[in-house]
Amino acid sequence: MTKYLLPVLMFLIIGMAFVAGCSLDIENVGAPVWDIELTIPFSEKVYRLGELTNDQSEFDENGWAIFEDSTSSELRFEYKDEIEPQIIAERLRVDQSSRGNYTNQIGLISIEEPPLENSSIIIEQLSDDFETGGEYPLIPAFDFGGVEDSLSFEVFQWVNIQEGTLTMTVSNTFPFDIVNLQISLSTIVNRGGQRVREAIGTVSYDQPIQTGNSESRDIDLSGQQIHSEILVQIQGQVPFTPGPITMSDGSNLKIDIGISSTLVTAAKAEVDRQDFDSPHSIPSDEDITIVSAEIKSGMAHLRLTNTTGFRIFVDMIFDNIILPDGSPDSLHFVIDPNSTSENEIELSGKAFNMPLDDQQFKVRNHVATENTRVTYQNPEDQAVEISSNQGVEIEYWTDEMFFSSLEGALVKEEFDMGTQDIDVEIPEGLDNINFEQANVRVDLLNDIGVSVQLDLQIISSNDTQTEVLDTSFAFTPGDRTIEILGIDRLIEIIPTRIQSTGSVKVGSYYFPDAGLMMINEDQGFSGDLLLMSDLKFSLDGTSMTTDPISLSEEFDYPLENVSMRVIVENSVPLSGQVKLLMGNNLESMDTILTASLPQAEILNHRVREATRSELIFELTPDQLDIMKLLPLYTQQVLVLNSTGGEFVHLYAEDSVSVQASATVRYLIDAEEEDD
Repeated sequence: MTKYLLPVLMFLIIGMAFVAGCSLDIENVGAPVWDIELTIPFSEKVYRLGELTNDQSEFDENGWAIFEDSTSSELRFEYKDEIEPQIIAERLRVDQSSRGNYTNQIGLISIEEPPLENSSIIIEQLSDDFETGGEYPLIPAFDFGGVEDSLSFEVFQWVNIQEGTLTMTVSNTFPFDIVNLQISLSTIVNRGGQRVREAIGTVSYDQPIQTGNSESRDIDLSGQQIHSEILVQIQGQVPFTPGPITMSDGSNLKIDIGISSTLVTAAKAEVDRQDFDSPHSIPSDEDITIVSAEIKSGMAHLRLTNTTGFRIFVDMIFDNIILPDGSPDSLHFVIDPNSTSENEIELSGKAFNMPLDDQQFKVRNHVATENTRVTYQNPEDQAVEISSNQGVEIEYWTDEMFFSSLEGALVKEEFDMGTQDIDVEIPEGLDNINFEQANVRVDLLNDIGVSVQLDLQIISSNDTQTEVLDTSFAFTPGDRTIEILGIDRLIEIIPTRIQSTGSVKVGSYYFPDAGLMMINEDQGFSGDLLLMSDLKFSLDGTSMTTDPISLSEEFDYPLENVSMRVIVENSVPLSGQVKLLMGNNLESMDTILTASLPQAEILNHRVREATRSELIFELTPDQLDIMKLLPLYTQQVLVLNSTGGEFVHLYAEDSVSVQASATVRYLIDAEEEDD
């Protein structure tokens, strides 16, 4: 503002400043010595304030301009600061904070039911009194006990059974009945090199098992660890049986054992293909709701760790990431035993969909294990350890993911406008100017489809004072202008620095009814911040001194005298004096001219009639001597009178007319010319 005020005031003396520096080169006309006097008129110059205005679209490099009001012709200055354009799509993203992990565990293991294993108890094991193939008139009653046999399951070495049943079937092919039969089962465990028996269960048959008949009983294996070797212990009685009796080769007590309906938590066994599905939901970013979006760029990362002792096959289906053909994105991985697979997923060009009422990122994982009997040909390698808590550990994260278009909503997002600093050049003597009124106007183009809140701070300061304006506006979609009146305090202190900063806020936190937005990557908001004031001010008495000007041209002939006539007509609502200084030394300058800037007649803050002043004077011999020497310096001092507390208004038609003439007398010596 003040940067332009000096030209507004100083142009009043421009016409007088150049008069003092004029020189003439008069040709020799043949007389030996004579004086010649020339009156040199200068053209009338009218300096109109309207000539100082800028084109409406032009601001200087510091953002300042003077404009004419199209209706009132009043002059106003403006400071314009651009609100840094913001593309909101750049902020609607999934950033690197999207990181997490989860585990897909095998869970309960289903193993193949082992084939039935059996034990056959022959007569010699029951009694020493009989043998296979013998013939006997009768069988006396007798007890038997301590009879043992073992059997082995080849498909596993051990299993931890969550759910399972052991079924034992006893078939009596002896030529006699068996009563009070009791069978105990134990598993043989190798502990520190020692074979240790651990009981499985005991079955008692209360009813006689008649010759030629079978009986079955179940044992619940839930919670037990069963090893491959099973020890069978039997005891019971044989009742009196009349004869004759023949002990044929097929006579025995056959015990068949099978394990069925088995769910295992851990095992070392031949493992069938295990298939398990594990859907997983990842909560979306709490600060953004994305219903649909076109992904412009982004990368997702997966780290999959196989915690089993055999290969696994992982199929991942991402329900929310849609390929161009409309199908969900999917990946397939083969991971070696006890190893980790690192993977990158390119997201560019894919779509993102997520229901509004279910803001969860959905991943479906199907995991399958290999069949060890198929994979490993060596029977020793076919038995592998497996546990229900094994499986695949999945760690995921994303790089920044940007969208080219999006339907969604923000919860709370803030866009920093940055900080703009303007250094204001204050001419000497203008530290006591008072402005009548100043306003702030904000022009904002908001094309993101929802309302935004602009928080604005303007700080005006000089060496001793600081004034701060804090304000907020709400802008609905479209091109909007908001104006704040009466911020005079920001400019009354005659700032040397103006700083503007702020932020634009978007989201349901600020606008609960904001709803969803549809936005493309080139949408956002931009605008201008304008600090405006009409050129209406009051002034205490002050003076301003310009920088000195150096004149280097010599006069061709001796100067006898120089007289000057200056007429000033003023229609600007200011009065004062104009002084012209001249000298050969910057430290000591003489005043050679003092001209009045007469006070124009003012009515209702506007010049009603211009006033006129005239000044005629001659340069003194000392002043002529100064002009004959080099270097020669000139300088102007503008003294402005107080407006007496009244505010003056400046208009485009306000002007200052300057008419000037000079009478110059030269002494011409023809002989010196001829020499």
